[in-house]
Amino acid sequence: ALSGGDAMTSNTPWTPGPWRLEKSKTRKGSLFMSIYDANGDPVEYMTLRPEQLEANACLVAAAPEMAAILREFIRLGDTNEMNPGALHDLYGAACCVMAKAQGEDQ
Repeated sequence: ALSGGDAMTSNTPWTPGPWRLEKSKTRKGSLFMSIYDANGDPVEYMTLRPEQLEANACLVAAAPEMAAILREFIRLGDTNEMNPGALHDLYGAACCVMAKAQGEDQ
């Protein structure tokens, strides 16, 4: 099963997760998205393509958790540990991170 934050903070080339998303507006009223790491440090700022900005930011913010789920799936396959319980846990984690990627947990 996934080990929560440990799976997202293992050695990766990107900023460890989980990441969180914050919406704000610029002085001119444009939507501005900020993504922060678990320590509150900025990971990314997004302002391009306003019609897709929020969807893109949600997807980016979910990236560490998506990578952790894929890493665990690969590990289970590599170690022949695929079983109904492990797959059920991964399915639940995948459903949660997909909701985050689609902005449904905001």
